[in-house]
Parts: sequence; structure tokens; C-alpha cells
Amino acid sequence: MLDEIQYIPEILQHIKIRIDRNRNPGIWVMTGPQQFHLMKNISETLAGRIAVLELLPFSLAETSDNPLPLDQILWTGLYPEPACFPEKRDLWLKSYIQTYLERDVRQLEAVRSFRAFEMFVSLCATRHAQEFHPASLSRECGVSQPTTRAWGKVLEAGFTVIMLPPFFKNYGKRLIKSPKLYFSDPALVAYLTRQPAAEAALKGSTGGALFEGLIISEAWKTFCNLGRKPTAYFWRSQGGWK
Repeated sequence: MLDEIQYIPEILQHIKIRIDRNRNPGIWVMTGPQQFHLMKNISETLAGRIAVLELLPFSLAETSDNPLPLDQILWTGLYPEPACFPEKRDLWLKSYIQTYLERDVRQLEAVRSFRAFEMFVSLCATRHAQEFHPASLSRECGVSQPTTRAWGKVLEAGFTVIMLPPFFKNYGKRLIKSPKLYFSDPALVAYLTRQPAAEAALKGSTGGALFEGLIISEAWKTFCNLGRKPTAYFWRSQGGWK
């Protein structure tokens, strides 16, 4: 088993040779914190030779032995560490965000200003369950619109956010219209938007968005846990989102 495979891409050519010699599945298990098909040099080298499974935070079904009130679920989230040890919630989330910015972002994108990227992440949290508009984010962060688009892909690649596409009968429109942005875990949103407590997070102005995001994330996890590509969309009528 090889963990953090994105740090040693040079080994992949050797693994490819070994796989071609012995095609029995399950001999090589590789893990990493990013979407495999977006890791540089990986998907191309092992194309046709790998099966990809995406592991998101716990689903509610996985925590059914110890059910929590809704406000606590939104507050502690469903990442294993804070879900199992709620007292570690603040320290874990702070460390996760710092580690993510300093380590994983360097691997995926050449971010020149970590301060601007940190602001971008926080602004995205305030837009949880809203349409992703790179233009407005670029103005507030002081970077170009292509940069905010690229940063959105960074968050998606690291499983931090889910980009939910709109539903159109015309498939081409699904690709070009703005998706809705959801953080994959509600605790990240609560932390980044500086919610003071669990009850305030649920009953405050962000409560509806946090609950909506939890439902979307649960549906997304269901697809991923079955090894299937998520096929969920949002539909916007003339009167608003559905």
C-alpha cells in the first residue's frame, strides 16, 4: 500500500510495468488526498489500469450507532476525528485548514498569494449553497477571474467542495452554466464563517444553507460509496432554485 502517492509520481512508471506483468487486481493500493484524475502525471500513466474509489467524510449512516442532534452534526461535521472526538473539533479544523493550504494547494496549483487564497476559501464558505461566480470572487480577492476559476478546481480536487451542476436537457448547457458550490462538510463552513456555537449555526442565517449542504453531501457520498460517479443536479425555475 502506498499513501500520499501524489508526492512520488516518478514511481508510477515502475508500477505500470509491474501491473502489466501481473494483472491480478488488488495487488497495488494507492491513496492520496486529491481526486485521482486531477493529479498530475497519475491518471495518464495508469490509464486503463486502475479503479478509483473516492472516500468522503463519514455518512450519517456510518454514525447511526451514536445519533446526534442536527445542530451537533452541523457543528462537529463528519470527518472522522471531530465526529468521534467532538472536544478536538476546533483544533482539528484549524490544523486541517492550515495543512491543506500549506501542503495540498502547493501540489495542485501554483498559488502566489496564500493570503489571497485563504480569503478566497473563506468567501466561498459565505457562499455555501449558492452559485459559484468567479467574477465576483475575483473582485473581492483582488485576483483575476481565471485564477478564481482555477482555485475553485483546487477546492474540488481536494474534496473540500462539491460543484453541483444545473440540470438542462441540453447537456452542453450543463457544462457552461454556473454550478452551485457546497462544502463537503458543514463543520468547515461553520468554522470559516465563525459561528459561535452549534445552536447559533443552525438557527442563524446560515442554518438553511448548512442543512441543504448536508443533504447534498449525503447524496454525493451515496454515489461515491457505491463506486459510481455522482449524477445529481440542481434545477432553477423562473422563481428560483429547486
